[in-house]
Amino acid sequence: MAKTFIDLKGAPGQEGMLHRWLGITVNELDNVSAGEIVNVVMRDFCRPGESRFTERSDTFRTKLSIRDYDTPEGWSKPRSFWYQAANATTDSEVTFIEYVDKDTFDNTFPASGLFGSTFQQPMGQGAFGETDLGEPLIYTVWADKIMLGPVPNRVFTVYRNWWGLPDDLTDANPENEFTKQAWDYLLYAALVEATKWGFEDSRVGLWMEKAEKIRQNLEIEDARSRTTARQPVSDYPG
Repeated sequence: MAKTFIDLKGAPGQEGMLHRWLGITVNELDNVSAGEIVNVVMRDFCRPGESRFTERSDTFRTKLSIRDYDTPEGWSKPRSFWYQAANATTDSEVTFIEYVDKDTFDNTFPASGLFGSTFQQPMGQGAFGETDLGEPLIYTVWADKIMLGPVPNRVFTVYRNWWGLPDDLTDANPENEFTKQAWDYLLYAALVEATKWGFEDSRVGLWMEKAEKIRQNLEIEDARSRTTARQPVSDYPG
């Protein structure tokens, strides 16, 4: 049975699983601090990886002659961007926008900043050979901005797949896909994290081993979910 954020850190004034496993009271570790520990280990897990818990899909609307768009809250890194062609007659007629690094983007569209988010109207052909407005073919991410090139020549919807950090768990929202599928990782990782702040326990090595094993298994499950018609990844010997 899945455990919730409240199960792990305890309801206000009451002990949760962290307290029971550590053998301490809420006077020694208050519920707010226990909750912060759970959220810290969840974010630590999600920050470097491309896991099911960080997958996001949404859309954003372009603006005529505007290059820059804010990254969404919790943004970590992009996966894929695409939009329907201007005169598409079927759902399959789509254009994928390819990611490039900032140097490549600047080299390809050196005067695109004349459009950007500062200037509301195009300033004509740039002094560095900037082409006219068009349908974006590439993009980059810089200073929390998604930059499209060419600068959009019309308003359209971009479909966006990306990885991002989950919202913190709270008493009002005590469940997410992490608590439903991997609450045991949150428990063991939180126990290890708690020992770093003075709650020493001789079992910390065991908890660390369990947390790492669960992490590895989650990564294997994610790898398997992305394979088709071939032998899945496995950690079994031989």
